[in-house]
Amino acid sequence: MANEIPVRAYATFRLIGDSLDRDEMKERTGLKTASPRSIPNVWTFSSKQELEPSALEDHLVFLLNRLTPAREELSLLIRERSLRADVWCFWDTATTDSSGPQISGDTLRRLADLPVEEVIFQIFDSSDEE
Repeated sequence: MANEIPVRAYATFRLIGDSLDRDEMKERTGLKTASPRSIPNVWTFSSKQELEPSALEDHLVFLLNRLTPAREELSLLIRERSLRADVWCFWDTATTDSSGPQISGDTLRRLADLPVEEVIFQIFDSSDEE
């Protein structure tokens, strides 16, 4: 079965914690946050504004290609500042016959190498709104 192209999909790496320092995150990782400063104690890096609508795996690979070079520094920051890290995935099937996104073993292995506590999937069907 071929991957369906969803209406909306994106992946976001999130760091959460009271001792989070956004400027330090950018300085030490080279990554620019996607989260507005109005959300306290949360730093995100996302594919949401970076990629056209495509399969969720494309968004995860985009994220992984940018996070992997900073993996060691992210691990240090998480330990030093007692941060919580996760990857949050959003996928809108916009169909009623799809069971969810397909993600390759290689991408799952790469996700497992990141210093994250969990990967969260939110699967949404916007066709229910019509």
